[in-house]
Amino acid sequence: MADHHRHDKVPARLFVFDVGGVFIGLAPERRRAILSSAVSRPSSTNAGEALGALDRAFRLGLTDEKTYVEEASALHGVTPAELRRAETEFLLQGDPAMIALVRRLRGEHRVVAFSNTNALHWQHVTERLLEPDLFHHAHVSHLTGLQKPDLDSYEALAEQEAVDPQHIVFIDDSLDNVNAAQSAGWGLCIHHVTPQQTIDAIDAVLHR
Repeated sequence: MADHHRHDKVPARLFVFDVGGVFIGLAPERRRAILSSAVSRPSSTNAGEALGALDRAFRLGLTDEKTYVEEASALHGVTPAELRRAETEFLLQGDPAMIALVRRLRGEHRVVAFSNTNALHWQHVTERLLEPDLFHHAHVSHLTGLQKPDLDSYEALAEQEAVDPQHIVFIDDSLDNVNAAQSAGWGLCIHHVTPQQTIDAIDAVLHR
C-alpha cells in the first residue's frame, strides 16, 4: 500500500547564509574596550568620519590589510598589534547548532555564505571560528566589492550562482538585509533571531 504520508524528494535549493550574527557572535563592547584604552586620542575632529570611510574601504576591498591596520591604529591612537587584537576580539566562537545545520544541508543542497566583512575578520573566521570549507562558496564583500543591503549585491550573487532567485533560501539577522532579499525576488527570506527558530524554519521548508 502506498504511503500517503511520504514526502516527495525536495528539489535542490540554494541556501544563502549571513555569517556575523548568525554563525558568529559579535562583541562590539570588547573591541571598543581595547580601542578606548589608548593613552592619547586622535586630535582631529574628523577622526570619526575618516574611520568610517576607512572601514568601508576595507570592507569593500578598496584598501589592503596593511594600509587599514596602519591608518586605523593611528586614528584610534593604539598600536597596530592592539588594533589587530581589537578586531579579532570583536568576533566570538561559531554556533555549534548552526554549523551542524549547514553540514546537514550540504549533502543535498548548495550552501553559500553572503557576508559584509573584511579580509582581517574573514581570515580569523575561517581559520579560528569556522572550518574553512564549511560553505561551498563565500560571497564576501571585500572580494566582491559589493555589500548588503545594496540590491546589486543580491543580483550579482544569483547571477554568479546561476540560480533562479525563487529557489534561494536566505538567512540573515538584519531585517534590512532580509527586506532587500525580498525586493530582489529571493524565494524564502528568514530573519534569524535564534538558532532553533531558524533550524525549525528550514526544516519546515525541507519537509514541504
